[in-house]
Amino acid sequence: MENVARSRRRTGALTWGLYEDGTEPGRFIENYLVGSWAEHLAQHHTRQTVTDRRFEEQARSYLLPGTTPEATHAFDAAVAAGKGHRVPAPPPAPDVSPASGAGQDG
Repeated sequence: MENVARSRRRTGALTWGLYEDGTEPGRFIENYLVGSWAEHLAQHHTRQTVTDRRFEEQARSYLLPGTTPEATHAFDAAVAAGKGHRVPAPPPAPDVSPASGAGQDG
């Protein structure tokens, strides 16, 4: 996951962390923060290299058989509410998180 962390930071993540779920040992959560939704989209669609994708595939090789990564996206509710608009729903992104079980980014 160190390679994935470097890739996330290189492509725009401001912070990055890997956590083990306290209620479900063996389930890991990747969490990283980008500055905006546009930055997030650029991170996954224009900044990612073949090597970055290889690092994600390598991380996915540790998934338990029959499991898939789960991605969620969180937005600062105060910022979104203060601007008087809703944040657009994210498109499906199967390559968002290589962590076992679940991933988060925002």
